Amino acid sequence: MKKLYFYILILLGISCQRSQDYLSDMDSRLLKPVQTYNSIFLGRPYQIELIDSILIVAENVSDTVLSFYNIIDSTLLCRRLTVGQGPNELLNPIVLQSENDAKQITVLQRQNGIFTVYALDSLLRGSNVPAKKVELPFSDRFVRTETGYICTGLYENGIARYMSIDGTENRDINIFPDCVAGISDRAVRYKFAQGSMAYHKGVLAFAPYFLGYVEFYSVERGACVSLGRSYFADSSFENKVRESKGNLQITDDDIMHCYGAASGGDNFYILYSGKKMAERNKIANSYIYEFDNAGQCLAKYEIEGYVEDFCVSGKDMYCIVQTQDNEPMVVKYLLP
Repeated sequence: MKKLYFYILILLGISCQRSQDYLSDMDSRLLKPVQTYNSIFLGRPYQIELIDSILIVAENVSDTVLSFYNIIDSTLLCRRLTVGQGPNELLNPIVLQSENDAKQITVLQRQNGIFTVYALDSLLRGSNVPAKKVELPFSDRFVRTETGYICTGLYENGIARYMSIDGTENRDINIFPDCVAGISDRAVRYKFAQGSMAYHKGVLAFAPYFLGYVEFYSVERGACVSLGRSYFADSSFENKVRESKGNLQITDDDIMHCYGAASGGDNFYILYSGKKMAERNKIANSYIYEFDNAGQCLAKYEIEGYVEDFCVSGKDMYCIVQTQDNEPMVVKYLLP
């Protein structure tokens, strides 16, 4: 009887181990290009947004940071926002986000934590004057919500803060990965916990670069309640960070997991690598996972080539893809 009980425990243990399903084990669906834009860039595009038929690309060309293209006829409309420290100039690097309904663009200067909001039509007419400017020092990434901004960065008490649209209200929010809770140095803490975010209709998706998961939160004026977490792969690095108390280096053998996030329609999309740091920029196929707003994974898409960044508008997905010749192009795909 004791032997039988022992074997049952073993079987239960095996069953528990096998019950952990990783998203990277899902079968993928290869997306085929619908249209390719491969001769419109002069710089090295690294971020992309879309408002109606206007493609907004962050690239450094002739001391400007944004280029505007018409995707209907593949023409350059203009280049705007000059690099510098003068009035209405910006410091690189930047983070870009667009709002299709409001026809606005928000730019975060990562060096100084200054957010500038621009009306798209004003930029197209030649004005570099922002409609609004607010500041949250030490900010590195952000998403816009209905009432303000959710930002991640090198903050004193955590990695994320909420700031109201006018900048008068800001406070810590609780998307703090528990594995970095014992790290007092905020730069070290952020190094391990940084990640990509996307927001849509009261739901935030947060996908750390190195910790191997994506977590979804219900958000109301910056107060976040977890809806659940899904792992792309095992959490061995997360455990290493927790045990090291920050005395750990990211090496070429560590895995880069998530490095991009977007929302489109009512769903979320996470760009996934799964490659070692030493291989992360090599030309190989990339993967984009689709989730609903409850955090349920719906599909895994495969794209031929290295995807630098992407955006989604309805069923249209636009990706900056590196070719075998290491030349960037924008490729349009149609989601099922």
